[in-house]
Amino acid sequence: MKISTKGRYSLKAAGILAESYGEGPMNVKAISEKGNISESYLEQLLSSLRKSDIIETVRGAQGGYLLKKQPSEITVGDVLRAAEGDISPTECTSDGFQNDCVNDCITKKVWEKLKLGIDGVVDSITIEDLINKEKL
Repeated sequence: MKISTKGRYSLKAAGILAESYGEGPMNVKAISEKGNISESYLEQLLSSLRKSDIIETVRGAQGGYLLKKQPSEITVGDVLRAAEGDISPTECTSDGFQNDCVNDCITKKVWEKLKLGIDGVVDSITIEDLINKEKL
């Protein structure tokens, strides 16, 4: 399993917003410059985060994006799932996957344990932890 650029940059953008949490909205240009992410690509990423209720948009001249919750209430898993969808090492461990061979597969338990491990890690680290690196 490999986290795509979409997931990595979404996490970076969420971290940038967390660093300025409580200071008001941050515009796309500022996030783009700080994260070294193209503005057009960043807009797509922010749209996914907004649809997943991780960030909100503030309109107007002083508008931009804000985290919808405190950084301590948003996990790395929340952001990655918003960007990537289900985080699974194999298709058979994806949410809602149905296949007759799944129950007979001798490797399924390995993939389930790996998924549990991945979920455990990404769901235990908050965006606040990312900006306070010593907590990692």
